[in-house]
Amino acid sequence: MSRWPDQLISIFVIAIACLSSAGCDELDGRNRTRQGNRMFRETKFVDAVAEYERALKTVDDPIIHYNLGLAYSKVFKPGVDKPKRLGLKDTFVCDSIPNTKIVSESVCVKDGERRYDECDAKTVCASSYECKQVDLCTIEGPQLAEAAATHFQVW
Repeated sequence: MSRWPDQLISIFVIAIACLSSAGCDELDGRNRTRQGNRMFRETKFVDAVAEYERALKTVDDPIIHYNLGLAYSKVFKPGVDKPKRLGLKDTFVCDSIPNTKIVSESVCVKDGERRYDECDAKTVCASSYECKQVDLCTIEGPQLAEAAATHFQVW
């Protein structure tokens, strides 16, 4: 008996598995792009940046680069000398956005919010926020501007 049909079936199954996983990756990238678009419309620009960055890992599309450049430009604030606080360490945002640095700071924290104002014994938080010492990921303004420019150039 020949093993040729068995080998052919094995090759076919492996090829289908590879193609379907590539299709799943592209589908995930497109879903992340839609999620990024939704976050951008809701003015959640840091979250939009994270979604677009993750989308580009699977789908290299000039439109995603443009959207990412636009989102970075919204996060960037010209003339601000302090690094931008993006989110708490080990969150989706911090894991997705490249070139971030982890810093430990006392800031006002509220679940679901990305506003991290400094706090201490003299400077208190708003009533719905809690002053905590946390690890945050941050990025410098020039890095934000460079990221925006880089992605606009790809577009």
